[in-house]
Formats: sequence, structure tokens, C-alpha cells
Amino acid sequence: MQLNGVDAIIADKNSDDQSVKGNSGWKQYAIELPVSGNVQSVAFGCKMIGTGKAWFGDLEVLIDGVPVQE
Repeated sequence: MQLNGVDAIIADKNSDDQSVKGNSGWKQYAIELPVSGNVQSVAFGCKMIGTGKAWFGDLEVLIDGVPVQE
């Protein structure tokens, strides 16, 4: 996840410390960053490195515990 200001990246964090290897059942993963007033946009995504298949479902974006609608 990346928090962007007008001209610079304010904060950046990934889930590398939560890496999944091999077969795994469904599990919740989360990334949290404090959002300051000068954040203009938030970028996020999912990635897979290597071969195989990955499924991503029930993505939820929350700000201060409140779901973002748009």
C-alpha cells in the first residue's frame, strides 16, 4: 500500500513479512498505515511472484475502521 501526497510518496508498506508459500487455505492478511491530512491518494494491489495460482477475494478498505464506499 502506498500513501501519496501532492508531489511525493508519504508512506509505503507491503506484506512481504506475511508471505504465503506453498498451498494454503483462506487466511486474512492486512496492511495498516496511519493516514495524515496531506494524503491525496492511496494505491494498493496484490502480487504473486513465481509460478502457480493465487486467489484474492473479499477485499476491504477501511479508514479509521470505517469501510470506504468509493
